[in-house]
Amino acid sequence: METVGSRLKRCAAAKKMTEADIAAAIGMSKPAVNHYLNDRRQMAFEHLVTLADIFGVTTDFLLTGNTAPPPNWIDEDELVRAQVAGINGPKLTDADYALVCLSRAHVSAGPGHVPPEEHFYGSLAFNRAWLKREGVNPAAASLVRVKGDSMEPTLHDGSTVLVDHQRRDPAVRRGIYALRIGEEVFVKRLEKVGDVLVITSDNPTHSSRALGGRELADVEVIGRVVWQGYTFRDS
Repeated sequence: METVGSRLKRCAAAKKMTEADIAAAIGMSKPAVNHYLNDRRQMAFEHLVTLADIFGVTTDFLLTGNTAPPPNWIDEDELVRAQVAGINGPKLTDADYALVCLSRAHVSAGPGHVPPEEHFYGSLAFNRAWLKREGVNPAAASLVRVKGDSMEPTLHDGSTVLVDHQRRDPAVRRGIYALRIGEEVFVKRLEKVGDVLVITSDNPTHSSRALGGRELADVEVIGRVVWQGYTFRDS
């Protein structure tokens, strides 16, 4: 059933206006506009008049839907596509999101992987507020692909993990880290017990190991894993 809010949404989508654009047009806050668009509150008539003029419709159409819609009126499917594309949602800005680079290198959750010469081929956007809350500096982080199943079910083969290069000491906090042993790169669960580095896999079919003394000279902790992204594929 069509409502005032749904007609406002479809008019806004047709004009490619965001909630922020509507808020600026009528001098209201974005949360208030969200309430109007979702029919949780009734918009003042003076604001409907302003928006009707912007949308090119009559106030009667917004209130009742009885008069003819504008030529650029979109159907429900188009509205969903517009909302997914962000037309009726927030605009992404550099102030809100930071890019973290995707590395061509892999980290092995298995027998070990010798990475090619590392370089970056893309990036993903992360919310700055989330990064700050997690204590991650995007300039000191990277995204790498997991290869192997030794960290199942925690980390999946083929998943992408966010590595915080500023957290490199498992003595401070145990957890999952990317590390290099010799020329091989791994992703494992690390814990420092005295002068011994305990390296374990979450998959019980894979063995654990403990390194100490001179063996630690060949170990470089690259950074702590703080996030995982995974695409589900049909088997």
